[in-house]
Amino acid sequence: MTLSALWSYPIKSCGGVPHDRVSLERTGLKNDRRWMLVDSSGGFLSQRTHPEMARIRIGEHSDALDVSCTGHPPLTIPLEPGNGSPQRVRIWEDSIEASAYPEEINAWFSAVLNTHGRLVHLPDPDARPVNAKYGVPADRVGFADAYPILLTTEASLADLNARLAQPVGMERFRPNIVIAGTEAFAEDYWSRIRIGSTTFRVVKPCTRCSVPSVDQQTGAVGQEPMRTLATFRTIGTRVLFGQNVIHDSPGMLETGMVVEVLEERHNITA
Repeated sequence: MTLSALWSYPIKSCGGVPHDRVSLERTGLKNDRRWMLVDSSGGFLSQRTHPEMARIRIGEHSDALDVSCTGHPPLTIPLEPGNGSPQRVRIWEDSIEASAYPEEINAWFSAVLNTHGRLVHLPDPDARPVNAKYGVPADRVGFADAYPILLTTEASLADLNARLAQPVGMERFRPNIVIAGTEAFAEDYWSRIRIGSTTFRVVKPCTRCSVPSVDQQTGAVGQEPMRTLATFRTIGTRVLFGQNVIHDSPGMLETGMVVEVLEERHNITA
């Protein structure tokens, strides 16, 4: 088995950035979901309610992010908001302090989304612990939904696509790590793996919301692939695709690295 693709998503729910080589830091892949858009009350925005966020493309540089969207002028954003004001933000049940960008930057996102959007940055990588039920006290996550890394496999996508009238790309599932050379859904039974010199705990299947039914190029919302997934990949009412993963230490990941299964599990629970 090999590591076939790496993706980060600097601004939560916006476009992804592919990598051939990327460092693995405290909260996941470097810069992955360290920025987020919030509404006027500090609640996070995502493609669940604003699918047009998929159309926002991200370019990553050493000192800035470039953002672009068809029909709007491009914008360059410094990695940190400088003297940005602190703002309390909410992501699911968590409330943490972030740094807000100035209004001229927020105005760009508000125009693209046709609603008030404020960009915030997570300055403290220790600010948000992983759910204690699935992690250890030292585990941390940025603005990702709950876990630092999402893992998928090429074989599982191929199995799904064989059931669809119109195949979908892996970008629909917004993974960080994609693995080649497995059986379909073999990842359901992994408990610990090693990629390069880094070990990972495979802690929980990813229960999917509506986002995989958003076309990541256009922002259009359809019924697939969630309708088909729900016919064969459910536990109770939860639809599963991919695995939530927590790394044991910082490191470096590079496509082509060998993936080893160190421990397996016998039962699948959501």
